[in-house]
Amino acid sequence: MVKKDHTVDVTKPKRGFHGFGG
Repeated sequence: MVKKDHTVDVTKPKRGFHGFGG
């Protein structure tokens, strides 16, 4: 499931990283 999270991060780096805490 981690792969899916990474895909979202790539689409929205700023929101993704802050949202997922990456």
